[in-house]
Formats: sequence, C-alpha cells, structure tokens
Amino acid sequence: MLTVFQNQSEIRQFCEKMKVKRLFLTGQVVNDPDLSPLCLEFLVEFENPDTPNYFELYYGLCNALEQLFGLPIYLTDIDRITNPAVRKNLNQNREQLYP
Repeated sequence: MLTVFQNQSEIRQFCEKMKVKRLFLTGQVVNDPDLSPLCLEFLVEFENPDTPNYFELYYGLCNALEQLFGLPIYLTDIDRITNPAVRKNLNQNREQLYP
C-alpha cells in the first residue's frame, strides 16, 4: 500500500510530537493498494482536542505528512465530524497507522 507502512517510524515521531491519540489512513488507497493517489486522506484524533494550540498541532501534522509523502494531504479530525452517516462511512473504510 503505497509507502505509508514503510514510514511507520516517521509517522510515530510526528504523532508523538503533535500529541496524536490515533491516526488512520482512509480513502481509495485503503481499498486499492496498487492505486497511485494524487492525494492522501487521513483521520486524526488528538489526545486533547480542546488544547489552546490545536491549530498549530493540526497544521503541523498535516505539513509533516505532506513533506513525508510528497502529496497533498486531507486531514480530518474525528472529533469534528458531526454527521453520523459520514462518521459511520469513515469508520468502515480506514486503516490504523498510530498507535
């Protein structure tokens, strides 16, 4: 599946630094490992979503992933998804990367 799982060490470092509780890969690349994606989609859950530096952590993680994979990153915070149908769909189509 792309090189996502080959970069586990870097992903773990980013997640620890950015106070991530869980990180998932989602989107078409989960269902089609041979796909050459134009972007990567991730779901993130932070340890403390109400932290004062939330946006710094969010964009820091997004930028770190973008540099690591050389692709645009779409990062969605699980705690910000309010639509139950969207949440259910994303929960069924994901691959956990961290922890």
